[in-house]
Amino acid sequence: MGAPRPFASLSAQNGIEALEVLRANHVDLIVSDLVMPCMDGLQFLREGIAAGYGDIPFIMMTAHGSIDNAVASIKQRAADYT
Repeated sequence: MGAPRPFASLSAQNGIEALEVLRANHVDLIVSDLVMPCMDGLQFLREGIAAGYGDIPFIMMTAHGSIDNAVASIKQRAADYT
């Protein structure tokens, strides 16, 4: 068995930039805030799935949590919400 792969992180300032990052890079996990400029995290999740990235686990993190946001995230196929 080989050495473990190091983790690298990529970042974006908003959902539009994040979609560009996805187009240009292979990623294994997406972590997004619910509240972002340009498009919120739920929009980003929908756009990402529509663009073919639905097989990548998507974790929604936010300080502005609610049961409604958690349910909406999971219904839209987020892997987790915290």
